[in-house]
Amino acid sequence: MALTMEQLRALFDKEGLRYFVDPQGPRLMFGVGGWSGSFQIMVALDLDGRFLQLRTMNYQWCRSDHANLTAVLRVIAAINYSTRFIKFAWDAGDGEIVAYADTWIMDGTLTQERSIASWGTSSP
Repeated sequence: MALTMEQLRALFDKEGLRYFVDPQGPRLMFGVGGWSGSFQIMVALDLDGRFLQLRTMNYQWCRSDHANLTAVLRVIAAINYSTRFIKFAWDAGDGEIVAYADTWIMDGTLTQERSIASWGTSSP
């Protein structure tokens, strides 16, 4: 079963999250804060609501001519090797570093118990 923007917005509303709706496509944007600062997250629905991606916006940068680029790419590779859901990527075109998480909705239903807020917990 696919996920609709209305269902996604309802899940965000139930969690009390403040968000912006992108008028250009099926995307929500919101901010989070933590010990390491504040971050902007985009949640995009693709493939008629069967694919969901969470992605940082303006997270970090490392130019392709930077002296420490090799070290940065090694750290990104090590993180990606040791984590399952969240991955990091570097865009050679502009140097942007992003964190993203992809998930297929296809046959399941995203419920409040399996919402975005609970993805980081270890509970089944």
